[in-house]
Amino acid sequence: MRQILVIGIFILIGLAAGTGLGLLINKPQIEAAHQEAADLNARLQAAEAQSQEKLRVASEEIAKLRADLMRTRNDLTRLNTDLVRTRAELAQATRPDVQPPQPQAAKPMPTSQPAATTAQPRPDGSAAQAGPAVVSTQAQTPTDKTVIPAGPLREYVIKDGDSFWKIAASQLGSGTRYKEIIALNPSVSADKPLVIGTKIKLPPK
Repeated sequence: MRQILVIGIFILIGLAAGTGLGLLINKPQIEAAHQEAADLNARLQAAEAQSQEKLRVASEEIAKLRADLMRTRNDLTRLNTDLVRTRAELAQATRPDVQPPQPQAAKPMPTSQPAATTAQPRPDGSAAQAGPAVVSTQAQTPTDKTVIPAGPLREYVIKDGDSFWKIAASQLGSGTRYKEIIALNPSVSADKPLVIGTKIKLPPK
């Protein structure tokens, strides 16, 4: 029985010694494996931190691009509004100088009135019978005279893009007063283009 116990003890001692010797022999490899695992863990942490930094930068760029897009949309909306207003002003500025003629009052019918009765002498010296002589007269058609308000006249120099209507609208307050400008300036005509630099007279407002 003792021999069996002794053998068992020796076996255990041998196993322990073998295990210890194996561990001692494999210790460098184990330490190298631990070091490699630590290096891998450090690299993983560095890669994760780098990814987080790239994600943060990308988020900031996206937010900046969104702000630029919103600002660009606002600019486009403002430019569209300015374009509509400019088109309206251009359409008003390019309106014809001369407006369609207004309907004139009907001309009065010709009237006839008797002339003074005159007696023509006959060859024998007696007076001839006087008779009423009828003279036809044609009523004068009233001319379209432009009434110019009283007040001091002003001087205006024609610029590029000007027209009678535009000058009247900007200087007199109403484009329909272009006839007053034409009446004050017989040297210019509504049928001819205005010459830049020409000085014209303007009626008072």
